[in-house]
Amino acid sequence: MYCILLATYNGEKYVQELLDSIEAQTVTDWELIAFDDRSTDKTYEILREFQKKHRKQVIVERNVTSTGNAKDNFALLFRRAKKSNAQYFLPADQDDVWLPDKIEKLSNAMNKMEERFGERTPVLIHSDLIVADSKLNVISESFFEYAKLEKKTPIYKLVSQNNVTGCACMINRELLMSVADEIGLETVMMHDYWCALYAAVFGRIAFLNTPTVYYRQHGNNSLGAQKANSLVRLYKRFSNGRRDYIRDVKATRMQAKTFAECYESRVNEVYKYPGTAHERSYKYMRVSMELLSKFGDLDRKTKVQKLKFYYEYKVWKKGAARVLAQILWS
Repeated sequence: MYCILLATYNGEKYVQELLDSIEAQTVTDWELIAFDDRSTDKTYEILREFQKKHRKQVIVERNVTSTGNAKDNFALLFRRAKKSNAQYFLPADQDDVWLPDKIEKLSNAMNKMEERFGERTPVLIHSDLIVADSKLNVISESFFEYAKLEKKTPIYKLVSQNNVTGCACMINRELLMSVADEIGLETVMMHDYWCALYAAVFGRIAFLNTPTVYYRQHGNNSLGAQKANSLVRLYKRFSNGRRDYIRDVKATRMQAKTFAECYESRVNEVYKYPGTAHERSYKYMRVSMELLSKFGDLDRKTKVQKLKFYYEYKVWKKGAARVLAQILWS
């Protein structure tokens, strides 16, 4: 069973296309849990109509009070998903469109990873995305090329720059159960980032170099694709971006610090009971947690100490402009 986790808010313009694309999946053994964050448009009614068509597969709930953001809505969804009997979970964004074989492709990759590392290993599979405009006209066939992102996900890269997009990923039950209670913490930036950190330290991540989603860009995106080599973007980054950059860097550091504090004891638990879960070596986990802890404490360091840390741990972002921003504004 595959469980789709959908967080919605005022998405009436696009959510039906997402639901249609879920309905058209080559894999039919799915369930959908949708949490609507008290939309003021017809989003909730659209979800309810879809539920009537798939009574045994769809659960629709309306939050008692609005969380006010996608991150907290997904935190509620992850905690609710613990009650599901599904083995695999796919976060969904209300404005995207899935390619028909999305679940199938991610599932095939997941099966290979679990065969290799075991079902008790936390595994995250993610793919490329097609960047599209509001009418699904293709902007770029590859989000990773468009945004100039790393395709591999070593922890020393992931700590400062997330390359996992939630709407293009699948996680197994072991990963969901490991992180569901912490995703709602204030310093967690987003569910996909937190899941990626956990899988990178305690489990495994695999990337599919093929798109599975139309990643729609429009004026209401809470997060979106940005073209890395856009002159307009670079101008804005270096003329107006210092304050925003420093804010974002502090957020990643706070998240890293929280992660290290949350799961420090888990390293020893895994080592004490080897082979039962979390297919990573003790040394690798210890070094990774040390990296996260030191990165989380960088705000207390001088600029020279920060740059020394980046150099020693290879914590450089992808792209010359991003590295320059690190050097100038760290």
